[in-house]
Order: sequence, then structure tokens, then C-alpha cells
Amino acid sequence: KIQNLQGISPAQYGKPLPQGMYKFCAELYDFYSREKIAQKSCAMGYFMVNSPPQLNLPANHESIDSKSFQNIFFTWTPRHISAGNVEYEFTLVELLDPIMPAGSGFFVSKPLYQTTTFSPTFLYGPAEPLLLPGKKYAWRVQARTTSGFGDGASFENDGYSEIYDFTFKGDCDKPQFVLAEPK
Repeated sequence: KIQNLQGISPAQYGKPLPQGMYKFCAELYDFYSREKIAQKSCAMGYFMVNSPPQLNLPANHESIDSKSFQNIFFTWTPRHISAGNVEYEFTLVELLDPIMPAGSGFFVSKPLYQTTTFSPTFLYGPAEPLLLPGKKYAWRVQARTTSGFGDGASFENDGYSEIYDFTFKGDCDKPQFVLAEPK
């Protein structure tokens, strides 16, 4: 009952608890006679909100050379301490306006590719949708616990990392067999 709660307001009740140390106490009463049948017992617990993943590669604003086949290695660093069975949702979008900041352009673009993995790495290879030379792309990762082990409430920002962007450069070979004479 709300009147039995101490330390949190009725507005906070039903929402995830803020990070910090908590003391939980309980007393056991008989439902019918309303007589106490067990003494008060308490336990301490520390609630922690986990940080979302930190993106590593490709670095933010990096230019990646296009090859005869695409092979881009994405990596991120997990920063959760108290969450178990974490999966990562990787999302890649093509930024329609290369001048618009990636943080804004990401949300107005349709995902080009999305997958879920348990590994903090992902190889974007020839089997995935083809990236076009000269285009700008953005990516992010969401960490979330799998069912049965809590939900995204244990992560800051719902487990979403920041958004990084990169440019997939087109092939621009050096001119060959140039004939010139100095004058």
C-alpha cells in the first residue's frame, strides 16, 4: 500500500527506482486475522543504471575507402555491469542529406540494415545491402536484456548508444600513363 512506503512519493511509485542504495523491509501478517506472524526483516540493495555501449569503429566522421567488395568491421564497447544476457541491436541508415547532422538525419531515414547480435562486433560484408560510394551513413547500437532478465529500463537512454556517421568514399584511382612535358 502506498501509505506503507517511505522514502518515495506516490508519483514515483510504479516507475523504475533511481540509482542508489535502498533498504527493503517486510513484515508478515495473517490475511484473515490480521495478526503479525513474523517480525520485520530488512535487506539492503544497490540499484544501478547501466550505460549504453560506446561506439568504436568506424570512428565518427571517418571516411572509408570502397573496395571491390564491402567489408566493414563495426565494434562497440559494452558498458553494463549489472545486466545479464545482453543483446545488441545494430542499425545502419543512409543519411539522405549529407549536410544534416547525423543525430537528426538518423531519425528521418529508413533503416538500411538492422540485426541483433550477442557480440559487441559486427562484420558488414557482401551479404548485406550494398553501400553506395560517395554516400554518408550513420549507425548506432541498442543494448537490451533478453526476456526473462529484465528490460531496457536498466539502461540509460533505453540502451541506445550515440550515433556515429561515416562516408563511404568512391574509388578514385590516380591517373595512369599521363604524358606531359614541362614548358
